[in-house]
Amino acid sequence: MFAHYSTRLQLALAALCAIVYVALPGTAAAQTAVSCPTGIGAGAVCTCAGGTLTIVEPPNPVFNEANSSACAAPTPTQSLGMTPIPQGELQQRIDRDLEEIKQGRVLDRFIQRLGLDRALEQLGRVEEEAKEEPEEESDNADLLKSYQNQLQDALNDLARLNGNIENLNQQKDDIKSEIERARDDQTRLADDNKTLADDRANEQVNQEALKEKLADYESGTEQYDKAFSAYQTALQNQSYWQSIVSNYGKLSIQDAQDLLNRGIGLKAATNYLSAANLRVQVAANDLAAAKAAHPEAEAGRKRIETEISQSQDRITTINNTIASNENKIEALSGDIVDLEAAINMADGTINSIRRIEIPPVQARIAKLKSLIAALKSDNQFAGPGTGPFDALRSRGIELFVATGYRATTDKQVGRNVEADDVNVSAGIQARFTERLVAGLGINVAVSDSDDKTGTGTSTDSTSVAIAPYAVYQLDEGLAATGSLVYARTKNDITRAGIANADYLSHTYGGAIGLSAQRRLSQWIAITGGINQSYFHTSSDGYTDTIGLTISDSSTNTATSSLAGRMDIFPADGWRVFGGTSVNYATIELANDLDRLDASISGGIERNWGNASVLAQVNHLAFRNNLDTTGVSLQLRVPW
Repeated sequence: MFAHYSTRLQLALAALCAIVYVALPGTAAAQTAVSCPTGIGAGAVCTCAGGTLTIVEPPNPVFNEANSSACAAPTPTQSLGMTPIPQGELQQRIDRDLEEIKQGRVLDRFIQRLGLDRALEQLGRVEEEAKEEPEEESDNADLLKSYQNQLQDALNDLARLNGNIENLNQQKDDIKSEIERARDDQTRLADDNKTLADDRANEQVNQEALKEKLADYESGTEQYDKAFSAYQTALQNQSYWQSIVSNYGKLSIQDAQDLLNRGIGLKAATNYLSAANLRVQVAANDLAAAKAAHPEAEAGRKRIETEISQSQDRITTINNTIASNENKIEALSGDIVDLEAAINMADGTINSIRRIEIPPVQARIAKLKSLIAALKSDNQFAGPGTGPFDALRSRGIELFVATGYRATTDKQVGRNVEADDVNVSAGIQARFTERLVAGLGINVAVSDSDDKTGTGTSTDSTSVAIAPYAVYQLDEGLAATGSLVYARTKNDITRAGIANADYLSHTYGGAIGLSAQRRLSQWIAITGGINQSYFHTSSDGYTDTIGLTISDSSTNTATSSLAGRMDIFPADGWRVFGGTSVNYATIELANDLDRLDASISGGIERNWGNASVLAQVNHLAFRNNLDTTGVSLQLRVPW
């Protein structure tokens, strides 16, 4: 912080000194008149009597001091746009500004006025970025296993995202089933309502028929009532005339006179009585007939009224059920809308995962896939034996076959990975001249790696490589080698119950080397060499079993190797050897990556004339509980 503040202070004081130097009367620059081109700008050169001035940055020009000091002739031809200030006022301003600078109040103002604030801000950002930028590790010997573990982590992320998609799809299926059930319920309720509506219509028809029967029963009851009333009237009329006839002799003169005035005498009254008796008899007969029909009509009326009431209750129940079903249908419609909204939300989440979250993981997988394929490239000598000088022992045509096994364990913190590979190679080589031996080798390798942490992840690879090579003896104990390589690798990634995918990798490349050998004695020889190789690896894209697509990718690998070996010949036909090598590789992808590894090897060889058997052990040393150990056996026979 103090250093940054000091830098700002130094820049501000430098700028202030420049202003004072240019503007202050009595200085060479202030008294020097210069001639500048019209439209002065950065880099413009202005002339004067004693030299030139270079404009560094407008609108606050800073002069080249070495040149400006040579300008001494006061012959002004054009102003630099600076307004003269009286000597006394200028000195006061300078004193005030110097005092403010001492007190730290005006520093930022000068910095801003001079246009340095943006430069200092940029300088600060550069400093912060320099502090935050991590140093690149130079020792990347464990890159291969590291990338394999990173690939597994990426696949885990991919599996998690696809698991989320699978869960969302399962939820969508469950929701769709709920929607189907709801729609089935709606259909069933609608059918029930149709049936209920038919039942209601039937009840209404039945109710109308009952009402007609009720009217008939009510009509029978009414006839009884009329007969009864007529009988009562007839009885009353009979009693009246009976009274008249029985008491006619006992009537008062006035009553008798009244009857006579009405034309009713005793005989007429007797006749009226006879008629009244006849009407009573008729009314009694009608009443008896109505009375005989009356009990059936009354019971029927009551029964029909009960049936009508029951029919009305059924109609009310039907109406209530229909209304309830309609409410249920409406509620199910709301549920369906909510469920369809949930499906749309799930679709949105799935699309978001596929569009936003999965592509970076896919890119990561593609990158790591190329890195792993590149790091598996082998730049060792393709012929038999342990190097070019073994090939130069050939005196004709030779055949060779070899097999090997290599095991890798990675028990770094948080990891537990085991990998194995078995390879078989065969080839033919021949001597063409006294100095030139060339041949062709074919190698088949099968490898697998398993994660022992419980994820159930494994990767199986099968690789076939073909490599023509040549060895040329430059001088006694000095040989040059060259080889070309093409390899085709089939990779099978299996993740327990989650995803399975196959893809191909293709490797093209070559290597050149220079080896030297010196025989120290009859029993000891030492060999050293340098090797440079270049490989281009491309990996195909693929779509796994859950429909996820990984894009294709490629990478370039350049490797420099330095190797040394000592051979001991304890007896005729026997050789014991041990050696070491250091390899440095640069891998070109989005960013260049480096790896550095070292290996040690040892073995024994038995020769019978031009035939030999060689056994070798190799250990590639990494750091952090990561190592690879391999063994190989080779047979070499003349044609």
